[in-house]
Amino acid sequence: DEQLFYLRSRGIDEAEARRLVVHGFFADIIRKIGIPSVEGKLMEAVEAELAVNIGLPLSAPVEASGAR
Repeated sequence: DEQLFYLRSRGIDEAEARRLVVHGFFADIIRKIGIPSVEGKLMEAVEAELAVNIGLPLSAPVEASGAR
């Protein structure tokens, strides 16, 4: 709830704020896998589910092997 409040107070709409919080949660977990190809596929699946369930378009592809 604190993350949502913070994002909303910065002018981000509720749906996008929820997407960002969920995306961040899953990204932290997925990065621990350590296999970039698997990480990328899982992040794509998360983004697809967020697009369906929150109703927002997919964001730009996420580099799974990015900074940790």
